[in-house]
Amino acid sequence: MADGPGHRPGARRRARGGDRRISDPRHFDGALALGREHGARAGGAGARRPIARPQPAPAKSARLLDRAIACVRDRRTWRDLGYMLLLGPVGISAGAIAIGLWSGAFAALLAPAVASGAPAGSLLDDLDSAGMAAVAAASIPLAVLAAIVTRGLAAGCAALAEGLLAEDRAELEQRISSLKATRSGAVDSADARLRRIERDLHDGAQHRLAYIAMELGRARAKLATDPDQVDALLAEAHDESKVAMRELRDLVRGIHPSVLSDRGLDAALSGLAERASVPVEIRGGFEGRLPPAVETAAYYVVAETLTNVGRHSGATAAHVELQRDGDQL
Repeated sequence: MADGPGHRPGARRRARGGDRRISDPRHFDGALALGREHGARAGGAGARRPIARPQPAPAKSARLLDRAIACVRDRRTWRDLGYMLLLGPVGISAGAIAIGLWSGAFAALLAPAVASGAPAGSLLDDLDSAGMAAVAAASIPLAVLAAIVTRGLAAGCAALAEGLLAEDRAELEQRISSLKATRSGAVDSADARLRRIERDLHDGAQHRLAYIAMELGRARAKLATDPDQVDALLAEAHDESKVAMRELRDLVRGIHPSVLSDRGLDAALSGLAERASVPVEIRGGFEGRLPPAVETAAYYVVAETLTNVGRHSGATAAHVELQRDGDQL
């Protein structure tokens, strides 16, 4: 990002900061849900992989054709298709087996009650009391068998859905690790920002306000004895108040620049380039607005990088290149 003679080895790498891709934090919601589910299930052996909510395939643009091509190329599309093709026959077969077993168990249990009304020559009409008792007793093991088979069929259907629809375990672990790293980075960034604000207030505005108060106190003490010096003291206090106001204005702009909310990222970055200690060129661009969280993150990345360029790199010029890919920058 920065170039110039005389800069130290490694300083350029710090100034560049790598290729930083900033995306909408809402994209991490799915990974967060998967992480909670994974943590809840990870305690037992053979824990099942959670089935995430279907997400649209990422496309390079919002055009319908590009989105359709991305969907066709996505392997999840074909896994979904395979599941839907198997869902019908597998579900019907499993349901028929379960219904048949449970129907047989209930029929055996109710056989003695309906035997009196059975038509002549039927199977129930030919059974005596001992036979009826045996049929009723057979309903118990038949019900147990039906319960076991039903549980097995349900487990088989769940395994089919998991195998075709669930996230790969390696991919799931990668997304969870990425989420943890992103969360840790966000916490560290917020802590560093608060420390910077505290340092700027202590070393800048607070020091100048204390000096103004001291000068006003001296002016008040000399008001009756040396009016000429009072005028000089008031002039110094006035100048210091202007500097303090400028520092406070810069500090507030650094917390959240109003131009970013009013005019967007392009105008905010142009303002950073104008205030930078070296000439800065903004390359690239895009139409429309990005999500507010993305614009704010991009603004602070560029602001911190330009600050490092001025302090550490020894560069004589710098450039910022913007490339947009959907909601990513």
